[in-house]
Amino acid sequence: MDPGRKYGTCVSNNTNKWKCIFCMKETNGGISRLKHHLVGGNTSVTVCPNCPEHVRAELQNYAIKKAEERAAESLRYEPVLNDGEADVEVEPKQKANPNKRKKRGPLDRFIIYILVCHVNSS
Repeated sequence: MDPGRKYGTCVSNNTNKWKCIFCMKETNGGISRLKHHLVGGNTSVTVCPNCPEHVRAELQNYAIKKAEERAAESLRYEPVLNDGEADVEVEPKQKANPNKRKKRGPLDRFIIYILVCHVNSS
């Protein structure tokens, strides 16, 4: 659970409006904006004057941990098989249904028109 939710209350069941339990200030913009209010350092939100230091430290550590998790997730990759490691069988792609007619575009219609005109003139 997000630790920011411990230090605020949701106002009238609107998840975008939170009230700080330390200074009773209502913030719009969700739990992230409330956490910015509690921690400080964001120019778009006023810092809570009554927030204890241990709460600020807890929220900062949580933000750092989440940022590291997001960075690690973005760095994940799947290893590429070399030619020598081709012992894994890969199923061939299924071919398109030969009975299914393809959609015709304007060039197809033009060519058919030219062919029909050519056959009719002969």
